[in-house]
Amino acid sequence: MADILQLRSWPVFIGVGRLFSITGKLSDLLQSEQLNYAAAAICIEATKITLVNLRTESEWQLIWDTAVQLAESNDVTVSTISTSRQRRVPFLLSDSVIEETTGGRADINQYRTSVYYATIDSLLGELNSRFSETNNYLLQSLHCLVPSSPSFLHVPSLLPFLNDYDINVESITAEAAVAINFLKEASPLSSIHHDYTHLYEAKECFPDTLKALQIAMTIGITTASAERSFSSLRRLKSYLRSTMSQERLYHLSLQHVERDLSSKLWDCIDELVIQFADTHKNSRLLQ
Repeated sequence: MADILQLRSWPVFIGVGRLFSITGKLSDLLQSEQLNYAAAAICIEATKITLVNLRTESEWQLIWDTAVQLAESNDVTVSTISTSRQRRVPFLLSDSVIEETTGGRADINQYRTSVYYATIDSLLGELNSRFSETNNYLLQSLHCLVPSSPSFLHVPSLLPFLNDYDINVESITAEAAVAINFLKEASPLSSIHHDYTHLYEAKECFPDTLKALQIAMTIGITTASAERSFSSLRRLKSYLRSTMSQERLYHLSLQHVERDLSSKLWDCIDELVIQFADTHKNSRLLQ
């Protein structure tokens, strides 16, 4: 509580909060179920540029001025923080190799470099490692498999994706022309999964197109689906069910994760009971 009442901590809270609010919006986009891959690639680059532009002394000064105004409005004493004097190494350590700092108060400029700049550098490093220029090209190419895309099944735009996954370009060029007309007869499509479902009805005609769609459906720009699966697993394998077999756990997990499909089984529950009884042949009549 004492640190919160000191002005020197406020710019750090405001600056870090501002950075996380920017990256948080990108995180929300990447975790959406109906993800626009091309828009995601553009937003990733825009977020990187925004973070780079925030890494300046002028932006830090704006954060400092905001902290001063906020402190004054909350009756917190505002005093000028001067740069501390250069501290000397203790005499007993003069002949030693010192790998750590020897203490002392940090001024506002040290907060700027050691916290604010360090946070931006860490965020940029993670974004660059996860979303390189090559990956962004693949995302933009992948968007051509989404039915709502203006360049839907446009083979030249798909080339980065096709070459990276070694899909026959000549074959998919011939299939794409037929697939576009084939899908026009279907109901309005909104996702890659819908494309795959309708084209699978004539799978002999579109082998390479279906292969591309299968790969696209398994490429996850986000771990949101995996996180939802693990959350489901935690609800299933509780402390009261910790001794269940792996086979039973697998089937329960599948039914729970795909509950939008398993819930439809109630429409034919009688047929399932009869099929189960005929398969196991271990029913007994109770008298």
